[in-house]
Amino acid sequence: MTQRRNTPLTRVGRSKFAKRHSNSSQHSRRASRSKSTLGSEQRQQRKLQHQTLDKRELLAAEIISGPRLISVEAGSGDQIQINRTVTENRLTTSPRELTFRFDGQTSLDPSTLSGIRIEGAGGDGTFGDDDAYFVQPGFLGFADDEAGDRVVVARFNNPLPDDQYRIEIAGYDAIGATAADNVTALRDINGDPLVP
Repeated sequence: MTQRRNTPLTRVGRSKFAKRHSNSSQHSRRASRSKSTLGSEQRQQRKLQHQTLDKRELLAAEIISGPRLISVEAGSGDQIQINRTVTENRLTTSPRELTFRFDGQTSLDPSTLSGIRIEGAGGDGTFGDDDAYFVQPGFLGFADDEAGDRVVVARFNNPLPDDQYRIEIAGYDAIGATAADNVTALRDINGDPLVP
């Protein structure tokens, strides 16, 4: 019988395997480096494309929105605060007119200006009770001296009496118990209602 020499063959076999394995591992490392570089470039390209789409979405959301109230000015030049943190505005003189400025891409619909209502408390400081009343302006329409149809003026025949007033601008249509209680939303000419 022949004797086997396990040691030299095994060493030679191992060394050939080790060389083949080391060559393939170097090749796989190079391939993984090039793949990771390629993957990084693709991710960067994808990231840039995604950012562009975000900007388009924001722009589209801004374009389709309805009108927004920017400011209310009393005829005496006093600005009425319209943020939610101020609960009371005091004017030193009774206004003869109120000027409403709206933002938006399109003009306001003149048939919906009745969505702007001014309510007086009736001397007791409580709105919505039997003493409360709505003030009917002598003129409610667009300002003549302003560009565009986004500036609305409410002019009163007489100065408003000393009382507390609440300005309501409707952003939705509502049907009340009587015709006087019906509310029409202020809209632009595209039909988009007021945005709070």
